Amino acid sequence: MEMNGRSKSSLKFADDILQRGRQTALNNNYNYDEHTNIIKSLVDPKHELCDQEIREEIFSMIMAGQDTTTLIVSNTLLMPAIHKDVQLKVV
Repeated sequence: MEMNGRSKSSLKFADDILQRGRQTALNNNYNYDEHTNIIKSLVDPKHELCDQEIREEIFSMIMAGQDTTTLIVSNTLLMPAIHKDVQLKVV
């Protein structure tokens, strides 16, 4: 399957996150504290995840964030459209 420009840039973005997570984890000797993030956990060797699996987890998180943002924005625009009295107060 041939990748388009958007797919290539998404792959590069995920790879950048993966590499930064690995570097951060290595610098901290995989020590966990209250600031441990999900990427640091994913790159931990004890989880034995390959790069493709970690990349898929990163994509899942990005897509979940986009879905949430879309829902919030659409509802923020919908509610004043339904409630004209509130719309007049907001505008």
